[in-house]
Order: sequence, then structure tokens, then C-alpha cells
Amino acid sequence: MWIVVAQHEQSKEQIDVSGELICEAGFLDGVLVCGETPTILPISPSIQGACPGDLAYMNFRSGPRDARMFYGPSGPMILYGSQSQYACLGIWVQDVRMLLDSFHLERFAVSKLFMAATEVRRPVPWKGIEKNFFVFWDLQGKAYVHHDIVPERVFAELDFDGSVGENLAPNSAGHDQACMASLMPYAAPDFESIHQATNSLSITLCKRADPKCVPDEHNTYIMHIFHHKVSRRIRDVGFVVESPILIITDTNVAADILRLSRNIRAIRHTVPECRSFRGTWHLPATALDPR
Repeated sequence: MWIVVAQHEQSKEQIDVSGELICEAGFLDGVLVCGETPTILPISPSIQGACPGDLAYMNFRSGPRDARMFYGPSGPMILYGSQSQYACLGIWVQDVRMLLDSFHLERFAVSKLFMAATEVRRPVPWKGIEKNFFVFWDLQGKAYVHHDIVPERVFAELDFDGSVGENLAPNSAGHDQACMASLMPYAAPDFESIHQATNSLSITLCKRADPKCVPDEHNTYIMHIFHHKVSRRIRDVGFVVESPILIITDTNVAADILRLSRNIRAIRHTVPECRSFRGTWHLPATALDPR
């Protein structure tokens, strides 16, 4: 069974509550299709908005925005934006099994992690609108949340109640800044930006069929994507081009950057290396082969 979630398209409507559509899906003739008509995901109502000044209009639209599904070590999770206790908009997380009838028998047996909607905090300072956090785990099962990629990395250990520890990025700042200065695309300040995308994958570089294929610190890494976002205008028509950039980090507590790609739409298996604390890391040509 697959679970598909998408933002309910309401841009042409006057709305005060946004929603996420969800369905259970399967493949039919090679196409992923919903088994039944999608329904609104029953996420808890937003808290009272407290957006100030020019952002005050966001107080009048509640509900989840831009949800992302991902699979944690123990089950499926959902991240979404909504009104915040600490900023105008923040990021919330919940075990999606708590929201779907298909998992009603599992609710009493699953991990107690994020059983209710939980706001994911960050090390200070907060921005008015927080978005695109992603969660990842180390090999010992500790959860972390990555908040920013620019102007400097920010990530911290994540606790069950959504609180976080100190910013861990300074542990690898010297190495990471040298790597990013060398390989990070330049973003012109007026019409370009670096935009952290959501979600990450833990990748283990060995074949599933190999009995010795066991995740460890020597073969397992965290992979995620950020975008080089460029705004353009042609004949009074504005548009945005987002070029995805692959980034690979270590699974240790420093999560130091090992590789940064160029635009992955234009390359295949070519990911320039950074120098890690363990020496040079090489991505095999078959690393992205699902076998």
C-alpha cells in the first residue's frame, strides 16, 4: 500500500481553512492511482495565529500547508506548516498512523514518537515564517532536525516534545564552509536564492542481496536536496526556475557535508566531493542504482 498526500488546490476560492488531501494508492498499469476518492486528512486544528504587521493576513487562514510525507525508522510521518507558538508560521510533525483508519489496530502498539501534532522548534533566532525543515536520524536512532542551509547551516537534536538542543552546525563549520564556498551555486541577492527542500533519505551503499549489507558508519549517509531558485520575467510574465542540488552528509553527530552536486537535472552519477574528516569520500557510479 502507498499513501499519497497533496495540498488541496483552493487558489481560486476565498478560504479560511486549508487542507491536505490523502488517499491509499496502488499501481495500475504502471501508474500510481488512488484506490478511492481522496479525503481531507484529519489534522488537528491550527492554534490561534499571532502574525504581526504585514504578515497579519496569515492569521485568517488556518490549517496545514505544504505537507510532506516521509518514512522514519518506525513508521510514516507527516511534516506541515501551520500557525506557530514561536513565530508567525512554523513546522509541525505527527505520526500519520494516528490520522488514518487503516492503522487503527497499530495505534496502541507503535512508538510513542509524535503521536499528536507537535511543533518542531529551532535554535534561536526564529524567522517570521519558518518552512522546509527536514528530520533525519543517526545510526543510533537519535532524531535531528535540519533548519537552514544558508546563510549558515543550522541543525539540532530533536526531542519527543518538539524541543531541540543547541545548534550542532558549528561542530563542522570549518569543513562545511570551505566545501560550500567551493561548490555552492552563487545566488544573486535581488532575484536568486538558495531554498532548502524538505525530507531526506538514508542511503546505504551496498546491495540488498548481499548478506553483509548492514548499515554502518562506513557505508550509510544522509541525502537531501536544496534548490537554486531563480526568478525571471519575460514580457511582463514572471516565473521561477528551481534547479535541484544534491547534498550528502555524514551520519555522525557533526553531519558534515561530504558531497555537493551540480544541477541534478543535468548530470548523472557525477557528484563532486568535499574533504571529510575521514578523508575523501567517493560515490560509486552504481550508488543510485536501486538494486
